[in-house]
Amino acid sequence: MTKRMVLMLLIAGVIFGAIFGFQAFKSRMIKKYLSSQGVPPQTVSTTKAGFKEWQPERDARGTLRAARGGGAGHGWAGGLGLPRDGAAGAGRGRRTRRGGG
Repeated sequence: MTKRMVLMLLIAGVIFGAIFGFQAFKSRMIKKYLSSQGVPPQTVSTTKAGFKEWQPERDARGTLRAARGGGAGHGWAGGLGLPRDGAAGAGRGRRTRRGGG
């Protein structure tokens, strides 16, 4: 029984040693490769500066009220509350709210 336990522990130690050894080797090789590459050149784009006329100023007046009453969520929970004439399919006899049609 102890022979088997010792053999199992040796095999497990060799397997785990191989796994951790390979990871350390891989890390070392990646570090060596990246250090040999050096710093890549920086890309810089340039353009000539010049004078240009500014866009003329625009005067805008308005309101934040919806023009067609498209308020969302006041019909039912999760609904859009669209008017019947603007709803998709309302002209084909379909109902726009839940519960039928």
